[in-house]
Amino acid sequence: MKAHAILFGLALALPLAAERDFLTVDETDQVRMAQDPNDRLKLYAHFAQERLHLLKQMFKSQKPGRSALIHDTLDD
Repeated sequence: MKAHAILFGLALALPLAAERDFLTVDETDQVRMAQDPNDRLKLYAHFAQERLHLLKQMFKSQKPGRSALIHDTLDD
């Protein structure tokens, strides 16, 4: 019975470990270096603008498989 509880707990934890971070490693470093909350908000706004620009570029192209990229960018 104890083994079943452990396996159940691990099964529940796996999706949490597989979640993507919405920031890249470089963006995370930039946020970490910005200690002032106002500076961090400016960074987040800048990252959002970059993602919007990227989405506009993706919508212009007709590459196969772009829907997955668009979906991931919207999630970010």
